[in-house]
Amino acid sequence: MKKLISFYAIIAFSLTASAQVAFWRTNVVSHWDNETQRYTEQKDIVSDVSCFLKYDQIKNIQVVTSQHSADEKALRLFLFIDDFNYRQDIDLHYYYSNVNEQYGTFEYESTLDSIVWKPYPVIGIDEFFCWHNDRLYKDTLILPLRDYQHYNIPNDEYYLGSRTEGVRPIPEYATVKNISIEVANKNICDIKDVTYHYTEFGLGAPKYGFRYNLYPYAEGTTDVTVTFDGVTKKFTVVIMPKETIPDAQQEADVLFDKIYSRMTETGDRHPTGYCDIPLVGIDEGSTSLTRLVYLNDLPTDQIYWVWRDADSWSLDHNNWTATNSLLHVLFHRLYFNIYLCNSYLHKKDVKDLVRIAEVRFIRAYLYAQLLDLFGNVPIVTDNADFYTAPQVSRAALYDFVVAELLAAEKDLAAEKEDYYRLDKSAAWLLLSRLYLNSEVYAGKNDFSLAAQYAYKVLQSNYSLCSEYRRLFMGDNDTNGAQNEIIWALRQVGSEQSSYGGSMTMVGTYADQVENMGISSPWYAANTRYQLLDLFSVRNTATSYTGTIVKAGDDRALFSKTSYYWNSNNTGRTVHKWTNERTDGQAGTDSYWPDTDIPLFRMAEAYLNYAEAVLRGGAIQGNLSALDAVNAIRTRAHANAFTEINLQTILDERGREFYAEGMRRPDLIRFNKFGGDTGYQWQYKGGANNGTDFPAYMNLYPIPQLILQMNPALIQNEGYSE
Repeated sequence: MKKLISFYAIIAFSLTASAQVAFWRTNVVSHWDNETQRYTEQKDIVSDVSCFLKYDQIKNIQVVTSQHSADEKALRLFLFIDDFNYRQDIDLHYYYSNVNEQYGTFEYESTLDSIVWKPYPVIGIDEFFCWHNDRLYKDTLILPLRDYQHYNIPNDEYYLGSRTEGVRPIPEYATVKNISIEVANKNICDIKDVTYHYTEFGLGAPKYGFRYNLYPYAEGTTDVTVTFDGVTKKFTVVIMPKETIPDAQQEADVLFDKIYSRMTETGDRHPTGYCDIPLVGIDEGSTSLTRLVYLNDLPTDQIYWVWRDADSWSLDHNNWTATNSLLHVLFHRLYFNIYLCNSYLHKKDVKDLVRIAEVRFIRAYLYAQLLDLFGNVPIVTDNADFYTAPQVSRAALYDFVVAELLAAEKDLAAEKEDYYRLDKSAAWLLLSRLYLNSEVYAGKNDFSLAAQYAYKVLQSNYSLCSEYRRLFMGDNDTNGAQNEIIWALRQVGSEQSSYGGSMTMVGTYADQVENMGISSPWYAANTRYQLLDLFSVRNTATSYTGTIVKAGDDRALFSKTSYYWNSNNTGRTVHKWTNERTDGQAGTDSYWPDTDIPLFRMAEAYLNYAEAVLRGGAIQGNLSALDAVNAIRTRAHANAFTEINLQTILDERGREFYAEGMRRPDLIRFNKFGGDTGYQWQYKGGANNGTDFPAYMNLYPIPQLILQMNPALIQNEGYSE
């Protein structure tokens, strides 16, 4: 699989005639083709939709370069719809010959329909870093003094390279001609045997640079100056005594911590920078795993995104396509995190069975998200197979995830060592969720298993928090909510600032009246009428005081005031997520929230159990479905039910889990999402009062760029490739 690294030349043009393409910008994409031994240059000529002209064959292109002759080949036309900018791209492919014989910067200009553009690509590196196993060294490389002669790169995985966008790969030279490395004190160490290096890192950024062998001679510190294509970087190399350097197990511990942290974080720098998934034109926060809540809430009857960006609005209106950038980056994120898990599970020095089980569980959780969102995807358990693993059916993926969870459950701790770690209850709850969706995922009836595993959670040492709102506050790790939360994603604003994480939750719903304990609310989403109707508070805002609607149910946490989406429709903001604390104290940071994300909580076990029993699952102990539901309502100070049915369960799940990323799979399971459902909601299908959309949209499409990266993948039914 080839990686494409992009950079831009921004040029403005105007539409002059129907026979011409009116250009807004040119996106230059390059990669080295080992088979042809030349660069492939891909031109994305971006034009306005209204003036796009379908060429059957493009013949009127000229390319002139300053150093190399361009060998024009048969040009391929590829139509790519860019929903975010409402533009269309024409990708033109042509080749540079003999680039491998000369190395350096060159200019070129191209002409299409008499319009000329002149990008200035630079072959080179604009930032260096050192990488050892799974640790990134940006300025200082710390190595132990070893008994043997040197660090051999193929074994120890040290290299200098670049992971920033705009960096061009260079051909595989037998020797790298224009790299110089100067070691200030060669009594400490020396660097020799420099060779060019290229590696693909999962579904994230590839790295281009050079490998080398480092020979440590004595303890001490020395500067190392590297010059590559006119760019210079100075590193400090520290050779330390053996006992001060983390051993292989400690290195594995670093990766273990990273696997947990990447459940919310986006890269190696806070709040942004060194993003794991550096994609052009997409903000880094969108690559956070917590943005999955958008895919599960925005297309439903509960939440509406009010910012007018195309990708989010296509979710609002149920008209997304395979080019949606949110789908693309979250697909990448899921597989990037799987890559980290695979890396840990394949480390020979990892012996801790509990930690292995936790990582195996997290990998299963990530695949469970792929199962629910995309259905038919490759199963990758060895990173060497990242681009060759075959696509499997949704039913096969369901069986794999269940088997992985059952295997992990055996070694998970009965009670977790640390609040933010995992235990058996987490595996039981995820299994109950999967079994509850068995009919959707695999055409099976595993409802008795769903009831069984939900009941296991109910018999554990967890208990419902006494006050619903505490579950989503800035001190929910200590205010009593921790008794209910089975898996919390740690958030400390002063340490883990990120535009993902709980900033996704708190920032999205905070508004100009109630900032929810942060200094910069986004005011990005409102409720739809159908969510308010679950609490009977659609039209009663003015009869209450304060900023929270009172509805005889503690879970009705909405603004008193109705806010306008547009001139015709109103909604409320959600006041469920907040950085405010129960003790009234300020958070650790005024901008970034401390609110942990309760990814799993015991309340779900009650409602999973009740639904599974109503669907025919065997009753466990003496607990009735009615009693399970009323346990949730009692905590919320809502009136108890005297009888229930499946519709009651769906409504109660809507009250309990709104704005937590749970609604879409619930609606699908109850046959109220895609297809001829008989259930409409505000703006469903893009209509004011709602209209049905096709049943195939119960699955999201495999992102278009993923299909281009792996042509063996088959698009989900209903979505054109």
